[in-house]
Parts: sequence; C-alpha cells; structure tokens
Amino acid sequence: MRSPILLLLAATLVVNCASAQTALKFGSNLSHVASDGNSTTTVGVDLPSVFFFRPNNKYIDTGFEELKFFHDKPSYPNAQRTTEFAVSPFVEYGFLIGSSESPLKFKAGGRAIFDNFLGRYQTSESATLSSGYGRSTAALALTPGFLYAFSERLFLDGGISMGLLTFGRYSYRVDNPAIPIRQQKGSEWRHHFVPGVYNFKIGVVYRLSNPS
Repeated sequence: MRSPILLLLAATLVVNCASAQTALKFGSNLSHVASDGNSTTTVGVDLPSVFFFRPNNKYIDTGFEELKFFHDKPSYPNAQRTTEFAVSPFVEYGFLIGSSESPLKFKAGGRAIFDNFLGRYQTSESATLSSGYGRSTAALALTPGFLYAFSERLFLDGGISMGLLTFGRYSYRVDNPAIPIRQQKGSEWRHHFVPGVYNFKIGVVYRLSNPS
C-alpha cells in the first residue's frame, strides 16, 4: 500500500516542480512533544532539503525529517545487540503572501510526513531471545512561517510546524520459546488528533540560480 502512495507523491512532485526555481534549505529546529501528561523538548539540526519557488507565489519544500541506521554489538557476554533503521520523507506545500516589492513574505502551508521505523533487539548470542518493533505512520501538520529575502538568492526562513493528525500501523515481534506462538507477534492501527507536536524552525534558503 505504501509504495503506490510514494510513487504518486514522487510523480506529483516532478510535475509540480518542472517549472520551479530550485533552492537548497539548511536549518535547525526546536521540537516540543506533549503526550500522556509528559513533555519533551529537544534542539537539533535539520537535514538539508530541496526548496522549490513555484509560479504564482507558491512553494514546495521536500526532504527527510530523519535518516538513521544504528547497530550496536557490545563485546561483553549476554549484552543486548541493537539494530535500528528509520527513514521519514516529507513534503510541504504552501503559498507566499506579501507585496512583490517587500522582502518579507509570510508562508501559509501544510506538511505531510511519512515515518518508517524498524528496530531489533537481541538479548543473547543466539536468535532465540530477541524482539522487534516497527511502525509506518503518516502525519499532517500546519506550517505557518515567513521568508525574508536578503537578496534574489539568499533568504531567511522561519516558522512553526503544528501537528494536526498522526495515524499508522504499529507492530511487534518477540522470539521467545517460552511465549505461545500466537502471542509472539501482533500489530495495531492508531491515530491521534492534535498530537501535541510542535517544531519551531529557523534556517537559510539559497536559490541555485537567479530568477528569470
């Protein structure tokens, strides 16, 4: 099911960006997540993304929220071995609002994030005692912000991403002979409206060529 969606997304990007001015975006973020009475705040650096200036004051921003591969195999006996893989592509579409003479434009857009994660945790030298966890989710967010032009090619970009909805499939697997086979794996669908996820972003956008 995910492959046709991603192929449709890729085809849409190709069609929409064919007549766009291409730029690279570099930035950082402050993320706040509130869930079940707990909250977490982190500061990080965004992966570079591709920013397209489209005709009629529209824009597309696309890239990856996260790319991770982690493998840890400690040398001491009976230690937990961990392997994790995560990839989270995103696409943001919106409008630039403001006077054509003003260097300041306000952004009104929305972002879709497709999060995929796989983890395996092995607690012995054999594969008889191990566990795995996975998720495939999609999230929607509003992304108001601003874009300030220092020149025709260099811009300051800022804004906030406010989570609206997260939904997806979560699965687990436990390889343990002491547990009945039917209980060794399972999955469920979950969704959260207004999940309490806020990302404050600031960065720079560099247009690769002068506007024609």
